[in-house]
Amino acid sequence: MLCALYYLPLYLGSREHKLDYITDALQNYPPTEWRIRSLLLLLQSLPYLVLAVSMFMAHNRKTKDSSSPIARLHLLWLRIFMIMILTTAGAGVFRLVFNFRAETMLLVPLCFSVIVYVAGYMALKHPEALTGVDDPAPSKKYEKSNLTPERAEAYLKKLLHVMKTERPYVDGSLTLQKLADRLSIPVNHLSQVINERLGQNFFDFINSYRVKEAQELLIDAAKKHYTVIAIAEEVGFSSKSAFNAVFKKHVKMTPSQFRRSGSSKV
Repeated sequence: MLCALYYLPLYLGSREHKLDYITDALQNYPPTEWRIRSLLLLLQSLPYLVLAVSMFMAHNRKTKDSSSPIARLHLLWLRIFMIMILTTAGAGVFRLVFNFRAETMLLVPLCFSVIVYVAGYMALKHPEALTGVDDPAPSKKYEKSNLTPERAEAYLKKLLHVMKTERPYVDGSLTLQKLADRLSIPVNHLSQVINERLGQNFFDFINSYRVKEAQELLIDAAKKHYTVIAIAEEVGFSSKSAFNAVFKKHVKMTPSQFRRSGSSKV
């Protein structure tokens, strides 16, 4: 805002006045005011960078053991963006301190352009990270869907058949997009079927199958020598902590407690 006010006379000036200003600035580069502006911009950015890094570290600790491929994708996005943002800030500091010349004017804008293109590429490559499968209002989400009840029923039967016979849930990297490709069903239709017909989001649906099979393995006498983590990996979980959290959510006890109880409620 201060910059906008400072340059307001320039913005309101004539075309010739603006061209003269820019020509003079480039011929006598760098104008002191430009260096001060760059310094103030970096100083203003510093608190945001510190907060962003702090929030990222906290989120990283919270989700690094998640069994959800989407959560891992989000974490990957955040890591890449943090690296690019810090690189951009570093480029700004380098230019201000060591190479404040007309030839490097586009260095920081170039870094921001790279961020935009990388974001677009990742959104195209991993659209499942942006599908919002946990939408709390599926009826509104799908109000413009062209999925007919007859086709939805056929998709549901196909989905349940494949889940039972082919066990795709044991793939720890399974995503909505991967499952849709395997079933030859549009990803938005598959999401709608799971949300509306089964009343679940994608990961609760997949994890219910994983937990069901894990229960069977935990009380199987032939598998009593299996560790909990071995069973977790066999049904598609990537870590013991994620397995414990999901199992407790569905069964109301930890896998170890369930095994000790010898429960037959599978």
